[in-house]
Amino acid sequence: MKNNLLQVLLRRFFSARISPAEYTVLKSEVQKATDEAMDSALDILWKEQNLQIPVMDDAVKFRVLNNIQNQITDNKPSHNFSWTRIAATILIPLLVSAASFYYFSGKFNRQEDVFTVFAERGQKTQIFLPDGTQVWLNSDSYLSYSSVFNRDNREVTLKGEAFFDVTKDDEHSFTVKAEGINIVVHGTAFNVSAYPDEEMATVSLLRGAVTVENAVERVQLEPGQQVQIPRDRQSWKLFPCDVEMECLWTQNMLRFENTPAVEVFAKLEKWYGVNIHVENSDSSVKYGFVLKSESLREILDLINRITAIDYQINGEEVNIRYK
Repeated sequence: MKNNLLQVLLRRFFSARISPAEYTVLKSEVQKATDEAMDSALDILWKEQNLQIPVMDDAVKFRVLNNIQNQITDNKPSHNFSWTRIAATILIPLLVSAASFYYFSGKFNRQEDVFTVFAERGQKTQIFLPDGTQVWLNSDSYLSYSSVFNRDNREVTLKGEAFFDVTKDDEHSFTVKAEGINIVVHGTAFNVSAYPDEEMATVSLLRGAVTVENAVERVQLEPGQQVQIPRDRQSWKLFPCDVEMECLWTQNMLRFENTPAVEVFAKLEKWYGVNIHVENSDSSVKYGFVLKSESLREILDLINRITAIDYQINGEEVNIRYK
């Protein structure tokens, strides 16, 4: 009966007909299932659906397996992992992180399907693409790629912020499409911030080389550089930056150095998954501090010690008034 329940829920998941309540049950069933149960259920479903799975080399499989095994065994007793179960982990990030949700556009009898992973507001998640590329997704961010990824192309679409550690492949470039720009690389590590509601998109290069381009502009970054691209996609600015600081969020840290208050509050909104409303704001106010594991209330108390404020937290709504 348990195997049947798992199979039924997986079938509804893959056909995009699962309800939120059923999804909660599925998460529990997947995490409790034995390797044999997962093997059996997925084998049946893949034969039924003729599922198009992105191509993954054996060497990459073992790299992903080792990384995922390390993450899972941090909290669970060690046991053997089959590749079918690892494939399930790639297809269903709920095995790796409860902060992400995976869904498919269209039916599986089509030649090409689109896979999308997202990190909810106030959450972050890490995934592995079929070529072994590691991606960290920041709060309220979406990453999409097709079932022909690593077969016909290495192309992803990003909405939000992500850090990419791209597997080197001299023959196949890796392209990130984000808010009207393309970032093209072969093997490198870089951060992209491209939220639709923000005035500026940024690309920061940690190592390697990337080309950032659109229909009219094209720049090549060197390590330690950042390009800022305004919403109108005009007047791009290229300058040195502390890329490691830009990427601190992947280590669950935020660092502000002489940062305008409006930018601080915008980042805090995404970090904690809240809506912040500010009264009597002063555009000249800037802050410098490091956020690690502090609660929102602790950070607001810190801000109050720097510049006097009153604040109220009502669920996801936060009201701040400068005195």
